[in-house]
Amino acid sequence: MINSYVVAVSGTHGTGKTTSVYNLARMLKIAHPDKTVAPLIEQASVCPYDINGVSSGVSQMWLFTSQIARELELLSQFDIVVSDRCVVDVIAYTRFFGFEDLADNMFSLAWSHMTSYRQIYFRDAELNEFCFPDGLRDSSDRVFRQEVQRIMLDVYKEMGLTFKRCPDKGITGARLCEPRAFFEGRG
Repeated sequence: MINSYVVAVSGTHGTGKTTSVYNLARMLKIAHPDKTVAPLIEQASVCPYDINGVSSGVSQMWLFTSQIARELELLSQFDIVVSDRCVVDVIAYTRFFGFEDLADNMFSLAWSHMTSYRQIYFRDAELNEFCFPDGLRDSSDRVFRQEVQRIMLDVYKEMGLTFKRCPDKGITGARLCEPRAFFEGRG
């Protein structure tokens, strides 16, 4: 679709991004009944390669390219895509695992792709404790999450990107991300 765009919810694993995405997609659909809205849940759960503590360059490249491909696919079908990740997140994890050259190579493609992003909401790991054992992520290593978040914030700064912090408003997630001010005056 010509005027479609992505609203991304960014942050480390276990910060309530998925809950935020569903709630934000619902609120956007209510606020804009004439728009088609699609939630996009992160690709990590379907990654055919090891992730987290044993991730590889191949894993990170798969996550990065799959995120972009899935966003592009949904952008061709819906007005608004609410994404449970930002490509910056993958760059940060890639750097964390020590694949600096790969992360650096991701920058230009990420920069080009992110022209389709309208807003990024950031979920802080310290303020949003939604990290539970799910068989996919390491829910016990707070230092891992804190370091990935530090790198993530560095990448945002390095790319000159801004985001809106999205504080927790309770486990129900009723108002985890408030889009009202962000969408005022936009089509």
